[in-house]
Amino acid sequence: MLKPPKTRPAAAGHVAALERADEALAVLARFLRVDTERATTQAGLSYPMAAALARLAALPEQTTVSDLARSLECNMGNLSGTLDRLEEAGYVERLVCEADRRARYIRLTAKGRRMRAQMVEIFRNGRVCTALKRMDARELEVLTEIIDRLNTAVKADES
Repeated sequence: MLKPPKTRPAAAGHVAALERADEALAVLARFLRVDTERATTQAGLSYPMAAALARLAALPEQTTVSDLARSLECNMGNLSGTLDRLEEAGYVERLVCEADRRARYIRLTAKGRRMRAQMVEIFRNGRVCTALKRMDARELEVLTEIIDRLNTAVKADES
């Protein structure tokens, strides 16, 4: 049986703080979306293509298409067309697995790694990363710790 999620008591101060945090996160999400759209547009890619390139760069060299789909939280049908376009552009290549000829690996090409690096560079020159660069090391450490705690809590709620 699933346990209900643990929540804090709804004290008046906590509710107000939660509302401020919610609004702050919504504003930050909009800024990140704008910076991401700018990077993908300047790179000449759709968002799904950019997301697949970025995720693929973080996965092992021997990644299957199903592993990539699972990592992106999308189905294989949605990913197939995106990978076709990435392959046609020369950013990824599909390889047949030697052990199981039915399995296909997907990996970035040198051109794909350069495109990903270009997108990252454009993104890092966006408003959010520019603001982060102006923060001192301690502020960045505190921010990172809080974001890590939030990410951990969200991941735990997925289970």
